[in-house]
Amino acid sequence: SSNIYMTGASYGTNSLSLDFLTLMLIAAGYKVWEARYNHNGHIDIAAAIALDPICGEVVVTGGSGVDELNWDIATVKYSSTGQHIYTHRLDNPGFGLDRPGGLAIDGEGNIYLGGSISLGPEVSEIVLLKLSNALSEQWQTSFKGNGTELGVNDLKLSPSGRIIVSGYAVNGFGEREQLVLRCNRRGIIRWANQRPSFKAGESSEAKFVSVDDQENILTTGLRTKDGKTSTITTMMNVDGKTKWERFHTDPNGRSQPEGNVRNQKKEYVGGIDKGNQPTDRKYFVDKYSICEREMTVASDNEGDSKFIEDEVIVRFDPSVIDQTFMADQEQTYGTLCNIVTDEALIGQMRGAMESGDICNCKVIKVFPKVKPTNSCVTTSAGLEIPMPD
Repeated sequence: SSNIYMTGASYGTNSLSLDFLTLMLIAAGYKVWEARYNHNGHIDIAAAIALDPICGEVVVTGGSGVDELNWDIATVKYSSTGQHIYTHRLDNPGFGLDRPGGLAIDGEGNIYLGGSISLGPEVSEIVLLKLSNALSEQWQTSFKGNGTELGVNDLKLSPSGRIIVSGYAVNGFGEREQLVLRCNRRGIIRWANQRPSFKAGESSEAKFVSVDDQENILTTGLRTKDGKTSTITTMMNVDGKTKWERFHTDPNGRSQPEGNVRNQKKEYVGGIDKGNQPTDRKYFVDKYSICEREMTVASDNEGDSKFIEDEVIVRFDPSVIDQTFMADQEQTYGTLCNIVTDEALIGQMRGAMESGDICNCKVIKVFPKVKPTNSCVTTSAGLEIPMPD
């Protein structure tokens, strides 16, 4: 559909409180309908919106005031023409601000919510819910984790229907730590990955999450260290093990993430480098590509592994390699003709190797964290291996 659906907060029902405001626009930007939700004249602020893929109905969730000091998580469903159909309110007996952070709808019209509920002053836990097409509760589960305050920033469904949640947990220093959860379709939490912050003044949180066809999980969030902020992007496998993480830094230490998306095995991360002045503000998009090795092990007559087919190990003289590639520890691979700068050597390799398109052969660093100035490397077992000139 080329229609546009938006939600947020707006004064409207009365001049003293905010409503959920939901709009449908056509592609040209003209409003087709608007709908408002207000509970008993208190403040209502929408946080997320999703479109039912079956019938085109619109689901909105947000924080909804019970009184001045107490919010519930409210979820509202509208017809494709903007008529209010159903409402679900998560009634928490505790006092405080209950807030949703993510919303997703599966192919059968079931609705999944993630948010935080207050258990007392500066104490909260994560709550996950599954609602039916008619907003009746199917299951509810909670997660306390290792932290006093926990929050949800985003929620996505994987191709197999797993629920992936990104957010944060507050540690003993009072700092936020990046938190990612995976829950199955029956409401059982399978694992939690919490990135530790080791001292006061150091924090991180996962703002956005996406999942690829292999169920790898990509999160993008905010990291604060020594008073400066940077954008942190983390890739995890289906079991929650961190595969890699990368940082985007602003020279002024004021980077802010705004989203991520995966397309054709490439990761795109967008955000803002704020700078020190309003005129210094710049938008950025970073692209991370992944080298996937299809490794076929060749064995000898006795069945012992000998080598990887279609791969060769080469030790290059540093003088023939692009110095930027050597020095950049985050750049772990590239194409041969972009990395080897000696044309004569490329010609020799073309004659020695059977590959016709040698320039597009991938060159992968064996020791990605080694700089040109290193004289040795240390293995995971603590063994030092000298690096000859």
